[in-house]
Amino acid sequence: SICCAHDSTKTMTSSNKFLCRRFQIRLWLEAFLNKPFTSTSWEQELTDGVTLCKLMHAFREDLIPHINTTNLHFRAKENVLFFLNACRDLQMPDWFFFEVSDLTDGTNFVRVLECLDWVARTFDEEEELKVIPRYSDFKDKVNVEECENVDSQVAELIEEEKKHRRTQKMNLAKWQCISQKSFQGQLDTKQAKVITTKRTQRIVAVYSEDEMKKLLPGMTVLQSIVRGRIARALYRKMVIDNAYRTKIALEILNTERTYVQNLRVLVKTFLIPLREAADSDYQILTKDQIRKIFLCLEVIVGYNSRLLELMETRIKDNWSPQQCLGDIFIEINQYLRTYTQYVKDYSESRDLVNKCKGNNPRFSEFLNEAQSNPETNSLTFNDYMIMPVQRVPRYILLLKV
Repeated sequence: SICCAHDSTKTMTSSNKFLCRRFQIRLWLEAFLNKPFTSTSWEQELTDGVTLCKLMHAFREDLIPHINTTNLHFRAKENVLFFLNACRDLQMPDWFFFEVSDLTDGTNFVRVLECLDWVARTFDEEEELKVIPRYSDFKDKVNVEECENVDSQVAELIEEEKKHRRTQKMNLAKWQCISQKSFQGQLDTKQAKVITTKRTQRIVAVYSEDEMKKLLPGMTVLQSIVRGRIARALYRKMVIDNAYRTKIALEILNTERTYVQNLRVLVKTFLIPLREAADSDYQILTKDQIRKIFLCLEVIVGYNSRLLELMETRIKDNWSPQQCLGDIFIEINQYLRTYTQYVKDYSESRDLVNKCKGNNPRFSEFLNEAQSNPETNSLTFNDYMIMPVQRVPRYILLLKV
C-alpha cells in the first residue's frame, strides 16, 4: 500500500507538471498571436491548423506558403502539414513530431503540446529576431491550483497516453527479441543461401511451399503498410510543393503587375511631358537627348504589358498544379532581348541625366516637380529608370525557386 501511495503521488506530480506546461503554452500562444482562446478545451481550436500556421508565419513569413481558411477537413490537414513542414525547416527532432490525425481528429493532443513546447523554446533561442513575448516569461504566471481545476480528466488522459507508450515500447522490444531468435533459429535449422549484389550481401532463408503460404498474408500486409507510408509521404510533399508553387506564381504575377504599373508611370509622368515640351517653345530637352535617356523604354512597356496579360489569364483565372509559366516566357523570349540593349546603354543614359541636371536648370526643375507627383509614390527618376535593369535577374530568381 505504501508503494501504491508513492506511485500515486509521483503520478499526480507528473500530471501537475504537464498541466502547468499546458497552461503556459496557452498563455504564450494568446500573447504571441494577440488572440485569446474562447473555450477551456482550447486545443480544439487548433484542429483547423489556422492558428498553428499563423504562429509560424508571425515568426518567419517564408515558413508557411499558404493558409487555408475554409471549413473543409482536407484543407485543415493541409494547414497542419504546412506547420509540420515549417517545424522540419526549423530542424525539430523527429521525436517531437505528431501525426496529422493526432490534431485534426483529436486523437493525441499530448504529442501536439509537446511539439508546441519545443517550438516555443526554439523561438526563445532566436536572439536575432528578438521574439516577443518570450515563452519563459509565462512560467511564473502559471497557477498550479488553477491548472488542476481546468480539466479534471486531463491527468487521466496523460497517464493513459504514458501507459500506451510504455506498452508500445515493451511490445516492440519483445517483438525484436523474438524475431531475432526466430530468424537465427531458422538459419540454424534450415537451408540458407547467400545472395550477393554490388553493394550488399544478404542471407535468405529457404522456405517450403507450405511455409510460404503461411507467410504470404503477413508479407502482403507488411507491403501494404510500407507502400501506404510511402504514398502518404509523397502526398504530403506534393501538397507542400504545390502550395509553394502557387505562392511563387502569385508573387511573379503581383511583382509583374507592380513593375508594369511603374513603367507606365515613368512614361506618363516623365517621358510624355518631355516629348511634348520638345515640340513646343518651352523646350526642356532635345529630341535626341530624350531618345538617348529613355532608350527603348516604350518597347519594353509594350512587351511587359503583353506578358502581364498572359500571366493574368493563366494564373488568375486558370491556375492549377498542372499549369506552368515556362511556355509564356519561351513565347516572349525573343522580346526579352530588348533588355540587353537597355542594360548595355543604361550607364550612358544615367551619365547624360546627371550632365543635364548640372547644365540645364529647366530639366532639374522639371524632375523635382514630376517627382512630387503623388503617382510616383516618392520614387525618384533614377529609381524608375533602373527597374528594367533589375527585372530580368528577378525573373531568374523567382523561376529557379
